[in-house]
Amino acid sequence: FPPAGGFGLNTGLQDAHALAWRLAYILKSSKANNTNNNHGQHLLSHYSNERQPIAAQNAALSVRNYQRTLNLAKACFLDAQHPTL
Repeated sequence: FPPAGGFGLNTGLQDAHALAWRLAYILKSSKANNTNNNHGQHLLSHYSNERQPIAAQNAALSVRNYQRTLNLAKACFLDAQHPTL
């Protein structure tokens, strides 16, 4: 993620939350039932499939924002050869 919009941090926090509630559910269910939790395993197996498209979308948005920032700088005649006005 380019540093354009804080999407890397936001995506990481969302990933942590999505994983935390799944783990909490599994732990709570396994204590209540004293058995293996097949539904919990199902939740964990789908974690990547649910989160990867979101991470890819956030990465694409971050790159677009970064490109827009570069275009704005170029429009103001700011580039590597002329870094100041």
